[in-house]
Amino acid sequence: MNKQWVLDITIATYAISILLYFIFHNGINYKSRNNLGNYQNIITINDKKDTKKNYNSDIIDNKPSNIFYFVQISDIHISEVFTEGSFSHLKCFVENVLPLISPRFVFVTGDITDAAPNNGLQSVQKETEWQAYKKLLDNNEFIQKHDNKTFWFDMRGNHDSFNTPSFDHEANLYKKYSRSQTQSFHINYMTNYGSYTFNSIDATPLHGPSSPYNLFGVINREKIDKLASVYDFAKANKHKHIFTFSHYPQATINFAKTSDARSWNELSKQTSLFFSGHLHDLYLGEALYTHHKNFIELEIKDLKLQGTYRIIAVDHDTINFVDNILPMPEIPYLNKDSLDELLEQHYNFTIEKPIVLITNPQDIQMALPENHFPKLEEKTLTHVRSLIFSEKKINSIELFIDGKKISTIDSLSNENSSFKLVGNDDKNADDYLPLYAMKWDGNEYYDDGKVHTMIVKAYDQDNNVGENTVRFSFDYKREDFRISIIGRKALTFYLPILLPLGCAGLIFMYHFVLAVIPFLYYYNNDENNVNYKEIDQFEMENLNESDSESSDDGHSYHTSKFNKSKQKGLIFRLFIQPFINFASNPYLFYPYHFFYLYNLIGPQIFGNLMSAGDHFGESFVMAFLHGVVAGGQRINFTDGYFYMLKDLIKIQPILFLLMVYLNHCKCRQYFITIIFHILLIFYCLHSRNKIITSYGMFKFFSSPFYSWFIIWEVISIIMLIIKNYKKYPSNYGKIFKRI
Repeated sequence: MNKQWVLDITIATYAISILLYFIFHNGINYKSRNNLGNYQNIITINDKKDTKKNYNSDIIDNKPSNIFYFVQISDIHISEVFTEGSFSHLKCFVENVLPLISPRFVFVTGDITDAAPNNGLQSVQKETEWQAYKKLLDNNEFIQKHDNKTFWFDMRGNHDSFNTPSFDHEANLYKKYSRSQTQSFHINYMTNYGSYTFNSIDATPLHGPSSPYNLFGVINREKIDKLASVYDFAKANKHKHIFTFSHYPQATINFAKTSDARSWNELSKQTSLFFSGHLHDLYLGEALYTHHKNFIELEIKDLKLQGTYRIIAVDHDTINFVDNILPMPEIPYLNKDSLDELLEQHYNFTIEKPIVLITNPQDIQMALPENHFPKLEEKTLTHVRSLIFSEKKINSIELFIDGKKISTIDSLSNENSSFKLVGNDDKNADDYLPLYAMKWDGNEYYDDGKVHTMIVKAYDQDNNVGENTVRFSFDYKREDFRISIIGRKALTFYLPILLPLGCAGLIFMYHFVLAVIPFLYYYNNDENNVNYKEIDQFEMENLNESDSESSDDGHSYHTSKFNKSKQKGLIFRLFIQPFINFASNPYLFYPYHFFYLYNLIGPQIFGNLMSAGDHFGESFVMAFLHGVVAGGQRINFTDGYFYMLKDLIKIQPILFLLMVYLNHCKCRQYFITIIFHILLIFYCLHSRNKIITSYGMFKFFSSPFYSWFIIWEVISIIMLIIKNYKKYPSNYGKIFKRI
């Protein structure tokens, strides 16, 4: 029997799916107003002071100049539902850490609030969470003193955009309660020793569905044009560094091209560092740092549960950083009080150990790529320089290189001490800069082409010690980050490309190779003449004692047929024949075939996925494999590929292989087959728990990708029971008697 139409429909569906990919991909490149050259939103912060002073940046000496530092935190997840960490950690950072560090800037890279639902359904922006954030910052004396819109900069994460139909919609509480209140910030930071750019990328979707379909970032043409304009401005004004901040790591962002066809890869040549959050270190307990071709990316662990904050120093244009943990009795800190009650409490956690950050020499893992623009000039290093933040007075500092102590006089009370305070350690002073320097002929003694290890240890008056380690080399070679290979490589996999390719490969294998090809083989191969239903019936009849008295002729007929199938060989019977049997069963093949064809071109889920919308057009969302339709616009999300690939790896192999081999089993395993099918249903329901709790049972059952496979499973079990009961009533009873 010729089944060519199955192949024709399959090829046509695959072609339509490829077409949809390009249609959705073009959604981020939609024709919009050319925003190149738009510098209106650039904030200029001028820190130029004594213009007569000589700021010689060619020599790195003991002068307290040519240096500034800033702080990054991310993923706070302020929540009225979860009391572990989050707001308590932010409160500790603001009240106890920030006054001691006193950075020039603080950057919050998204997920300020959690937006977790109280009823277990759709995520929603909560006024109480945002109000707690705003009150904490507004009532803090240190922030009041330093922040005139030029100190604390925050940006949205995916949790801050859950259930927000648009940025200007009243449901977007970030615009009302945040510090920045804009989609992105662009800072032109001017100093006596050069200018620097701080730039943010808001990759949250234009229309933010509830979780889980709001996981990956997207930069459309309008946003990439604004980003390119900032980079062009920095280049024209000879900025020394561009620091880019994003909630999403660049590996999770789908970038459009600019109006003049420049890609992110081309623009990123000007970026020095890319700071991100979002991944929560993948819950591996491992830092995620990566050297990309054009820039360095540093993902930070969350403040929510891990209590991490980052200090970045720029000293004579060399960059070093350190990640620290909050000084709390336990991390995460458990506080069951409400957000309002926490606001009334006063935190006084002391940072016991000094925080040390060597600012020069530069750690070779932070060396910028050779193609970095602009090209930074080589400098002469005459002193080791280190920032040391301490609640108590620093008594002594030690310097070790390659395990050998280099400093000779450690006590700072000795006027001949190796290290000297060259800045100001008065935390209340406007020019607070706890910078310590030690004269050092490093260029002369360590310019040997080798990599050396430097450790600076600082002791306070209670003999508490803090230390920092760098590896340096004067031939400017770059070394991999000293973390696991997973931590180094995790951010290099560009998911907007890899996920579609992974989905395409697995769909082709599970659907076309393991189902369609066996189907075509079965119906187009004349030699395939073994009737496996007769063989199954023969084995079922052998379960009856009465069948043992059947005629020898009948027995020999079935045995002959059974032996013909055995002649195919063990490999064929174990690894090929089960798939042919599956494809030959219309009750199994056609639903399975339709399931894959539908998910290539149909919506995975649809309905009111943004309950905050004021009307149907704002709230209705359709999530396809290749993207999302929301607010009447196509958004090239990567989320559909992610959940499909997750299914193809975690769920589909188990379901498909079990059904293939359960179908291949003989009738004597009938009861076991029923048990396995029931287990499959529970497995499916458990795997779909996130969708059920996020959107409710109605949307679950109206979403083919998530529910129809389970419905098919239930129907298959019912049909299997009825079919076997009608065909083998005596054996049906015997099986249950034996059990």
